Amino acid sequence: MKKLLYIWHSKRIFWSILFILGMCTILPYGAHLDQQSEQDILFSNVIAYCEKTGVMLPFSNQLRAEGISSIAESIEIDHGMSVFYPMVWIYALNAKTPYIANIVWHIYIFCFSMIGIICFYKVIESIFSSGTAKLATLFFFFTPRIFAEMHYNNKDIVLMALACMVYYSGWKLEKETTLRNAVIFGILGAFITNMKIVGVFIWGVLGLWILLEKILKKQFNVKLLNMMLACIGSMAIFFILLTPATWNGLRDYILYVLENAKNFRWNDYILFNGKMYCKTTTGIPRKYLPVIFLMTTPVGVILLASLGTIFLLGQICKLNIDMKIRYIIAVIACGIVPFGYAIVSAATVYNGWRHFYFIYPSVIILVALALSYFEEKNIRVVNWSITAYLIILFAEVIAGHPKQYAYYNEVARFHLENKFEIDYWDMSFKQLLEYLTEYDTRAAFKIAAIDNPSKWGIDAQLLAIRGKKRCRIEVVNDWESADYVILNATYAAMYCPNEYQLIQSQNELVTKVNAYGNDLSYVYKVEQ
Repeated sequence: MKKLLYIWHSKRIFWSILFILGMCTILPYGAHLDQQSEQDILFSNVIAYCEKTGVMLPFSNQLRAEGISSIAESIEIDHGMSVFYPMVWIYALNAKTPYIANIVWHIYIFCFSMIGIICFYKVIESIFSSGTAKLATLFFFFTPRIFAEMHYNNKDIVLMALACMVYYSGWKLEKETTLRNAVIFGILGAFITNMKIVGVFIWGVLGLWILLEKILKKQFNVKLLNMMLACIGSMAIFFILLTPATWNGLRDYILYVLENAKNFRWNDYILFNGKMYCKTTTGIPRKYLPVIFLMTTPVGVILLASLGTIFLLGQICKLNIDMKIRYIIAVIACGIVPFGYAIVSAATVYNGWRHFYFIYPSVIILVALALSYFEEKNIRVVNWSITAYLIILFAEVIAGHPKQYAYYNEVARFHLENKFEIDYWDMSFKQLLEYLTEYDTRAAFKIAAIDNPSKWGIDAQLLAIRGKKRCRIEVVNDWESADYVILNATYAAMYCPNEYQLIQSQNELVTKVNAYGNDLSYVYKVEQ
């Protein structure tokens, strides 16, 4: 009994520390470039519900007056926001105090992400041990880019969290095949498919794994068939209810989202190894995804996942394929198949591998496999090495805060400013704007940018700083008439290198934001 109480308290302390750490680090993060447009997608769904039910029509009319259309009329129907329906009241908070609204939005995303990681912890604990699950969770939680985006990425990280929930729900359904668990698994399938169409693949693979286990155990009977129908039925019903974009025609919706999954409508540039690429002209290099993944994932995670792969292949070669091994293979398939297809098909991707964050649990389960092996062998040198690397990883997260989104690993991180994208979402602009309000004590001053993405970034980050600071800043279009010009190193290299060099040579550098050995952004004082 004492041991059980110790384990319970140990887990409670473990999760409390991670949760408190995550919550205490929320404030410095800004609003990413797409945050407002993502919230507009949420409001587009609300319009559809209002007009279909006749409830809150004045609110729907107000949204339309602001230029927000129903989701059925939007090109964004391939991206659902059902997870955020409880947050629709963020509209009123945005109007009243954008600064607080930004924080509340980020708290919701972080809490949802934590639920996903806890779910995946439970799976790893069931397969391996509590110790392995804790270590694997630390590698998961302290992966710098994942840590940062758990606080504000309301699309890719949320999809990853939903995948973790599906993995846990599927595991639990196989262990306890009840109507309740079947319906829960179906509802989670609806949510993850609503978020992104690849979700139905993840859900389907887990469903097939459950079916295979039942067949192998000779448990396939009428009762199980009814459970399957309840699961599929609840998934279909809730998906339709959660996805107003399907109400004007399910077939057209499916064709649209499948086409955009294969050939996404985005048509801009990426900066990769010092060269510019565009979907319609040069095409996206097939090596883009794997190279960026390897560059921005901690070396320790890559090494452990590689060892986990070797151990897994060893088990398969020995024909030691039990239920747990089959589950691990299913989870890996949920990641490697979409990732591999995107590489082979040269799918439209940009801004790193964030669209594929949902594959990270597949990587972490391989890490857990390696950690479990070393836990069993209990090799002191290896144990100390893993501990030391986790300490280093934690230190990198803390030292880089709140700029972990710019993380490149130890092998790849140096002198990347003009070669790779570092701050695609202009997140560092929040720190620059706050610095300027302290640096310039005048009642008001003017700022500008030299490229459109940076201008959008300024607009986004202004909403993420306090109102008393925001009201002192005036944004102008012509940088030569401004007091200060803000430059994003990524966009300066992509769109206006000559103008950037001119500004750099003729004006005084006020400050810059640096992370992991690379400059992210700069402020120059314009010489009048």
